[in-house]
Amino acid sequence: MGGQDFGSSLGIIGILFNLLFTFLFIGGFILLVYWIVKQFTPGGQATSSSSGNALEILKERFAKGEITEREYKKMKKEISG
Repeated sequence: MGGQDFGSSLGIIGILFNLLFTFLFIGGFILLVYWIVKQFTPGGQATSSSSGNALEILKERFAKGEITEREYKKMKKEISG
């Protein structure tokens, strides 16, 4: 091998493998950063908790008399899906 690095000793196949693994490594790093950001930002939380919060707010509005029973039932149906 006489002082040559591994990629150049394999020729074009070695260069292609080096490129492939480099892109895979960079892509994996980008996905990891994206996942970490989504986990630690308020918008990254599960949607089930937000629909639960919406239902609680709806119940409070109905209890305060801000909406009628008809509006409450309609909105509850829309929230529940």
